[in-house]
Amino acid sequence: MLSCPECNPPRWNEADSFRETSLVCIGDPEDREALRRVGRLLYHLALLDTHTAAAESGTSLDLRAAAADLRYLEGHLARVGGTIDELCVAEEEALARFAGEMAPRVGALAEAIERELAGTA
Repeated sequence: MLSCPECNPPRWNEADSFRETSLVCIGDPEDREALRRVGRLLYHLALLDTHTAAAESGTSLDLRAAAADLRYLEGHLARVGGTIDELCVAEEEALARFAGEMAPRVGALAEAIERELAGTA
C-alpha cells in the first residue's frame, strides 16, 4: 500500500474509462469520483455488449490494450519530464527528471508486449 491516500488509484478494473493522469486535471475530488463512477458504468455497459465478434482472442486484445495504455503512459511521463525547464522548486525538478527517466522504461514494457503479440500473430 502506498503511503499517501491520493497516490492510491482505484483497482485496475474500476478505472477503465478514465485514466488517473486525466482525472488529475479535475480539481474537485468529488467530481473526480463522479467521473470514476461514470467510467465504471461505461465499463459495465460495454461488458453487456455480447454482439461483438472479435477476430483476436481475449488475451491478445487485453495485451494490446495494455500496450496502448503503456504507450500513453510513456508519453505522459515524457511530457512531465519535459517540464524541467519550467520548474522552480528543486524537488519538482527531481521528480520531473525521474518521470523523464521512467518514460523509456515504460516504453520498453510496451515494446516487449508488442513484440510478443507480433510473434504470436
